[in-house]
Amino acid sequence: MFLHLDASVVGVAAVGVSQREAPPPGAVKITPAHDATDFEVGQRHGLGVASVIGEDGAMVDVPAPFLGMPRFRARAALLQLLKERGLFRGVSENPMVVPICRSARF
Repeated sequence: MFLHLDASVVGVAAVGVSQREAPPPGAVKITPAHDATDFEVGQRHGLGVASVIGEDGAMVDVPAPFLGMPRFRARAALLQLLKERGLFRGVSENPMVVPICRSARF
């Protein structure tokens, strides 16, 4: 999770967003570099793909004070900032589905 507090938000009407048991209440975020579904929706609507976590796990191409922070520390700092500004609304579970190639060996 990462949020540019001073960035514009682009709204698009899109189909193909997973609704699981119930439709989302109003809007969902699309992160084109996150997964295949978001990538496809982003491509369809001409959204750019941003990469904000470097190969070393540090935040890149983000505003201060997050620049260079390890991703988990940046997440904690962002949550704290949202709370300080009265913008934090809570955390909810979001089970992750990670597709794995059947030929992958672990």
